[in-house]
Amino acid sequence: MKELIIGITSSRDGFTEKQKEAFLSLLSQYEVVEVHHGDCVGVDEGIHQTLLDGKKETPKIIRIHIHPPTDLKQRAFCQKKYETKDVLVHSYAKEEYLKRNQAIVMATNELWAFPSGPEKQRSGTWATIRFARKTGKPVKLFWPDGRVE
Repeated sequence: MKELIIGITSSRDGFTEKQKEAFLSLLSQYEVVEVHHGDCVGVDEGIHQTLLDGKKETPKIIRIHIHPPTDLKQRAFCQKKYETKDVLVHSYAKEEYLKRNQAIVMATNELWAFPSGPEKQRSGTWATIRFARKTGKPVKLFWPDGRVE
């Protein structure tokens, strides 16, 4: 059974329709998917909702792991908003953003990043991408125009 364990890092702007299509296309190559996200508004919430919207043929098994932030201002509270019986959802203890993002990288096999634009120094998304690369984890970048690198 082809399995994938991915971490998500993203902008709070939400994802474009092209990013969503690219995400679903790559995801469909796997039978079992475990997704770790940071429970923030924007892409985290969009991916959580997308995974629960109408059960897909593939992946057959979906597990979602939520790594919530201590700062509640940008939190999406996905577990409460999108309850389901078909998908296992596990939530970790709250952590500050940097530690939480690093925990997501360390708990997964690769990082799927949804940046809103080019690399910036003061960006949690880009800091997470740099950390994943430093640890040797593969990183896929999903650009707003749908390109995946």
